[in-house]
Amino acid sequence: MDRGSTGFPQAPISMPESQCGYSPCPGGIHFDLAEVTASGGFNWNDGHIGGGGTPQNDLVLNYGQTYHVLGWTILSSSNGTRFTNDGTGHGLFVSVENVAPF
Repeated sequence: MDRGSTGFPQAPISMPESQCGYSPCPGGIHFDLAEVTASGGFNWNDGHIGGGGTPQNDLVLNYGQTYHVLGWTILSSSNGTRFTNDGTGHGLFVSVENVAPF
C-alpha cells in the first residue's frame, strides 16, 4: 500500500490504526484493491497494481473511450470506471466514492 493511502472508505479495515507505521491514518487503513472475477466473485485486498516499473507499459484511460483488454471491456468516465467481463457480463464499477460489483 502506498504511504498516505487509506484505501476505499467502504472496504473493511486491513490495518488497525494501532499498527499504522506512518500518520495520519485515523481509524486505520482500509483495503485498497477491489477484485472481481469473470464469474462475479468479489474480494477486497491490499495491493499495488502499478506498471511494474515499466511506465511505457501503463495504460492511461481517457474519459469516454472504450477499451478491450484480456476479455474485459473498460469504460472510463468522470463519474468512475466500469469493468465488464465480455463473456459473463459480471464486473465492477469503481469511483472515488464507491466500489460496486455487478
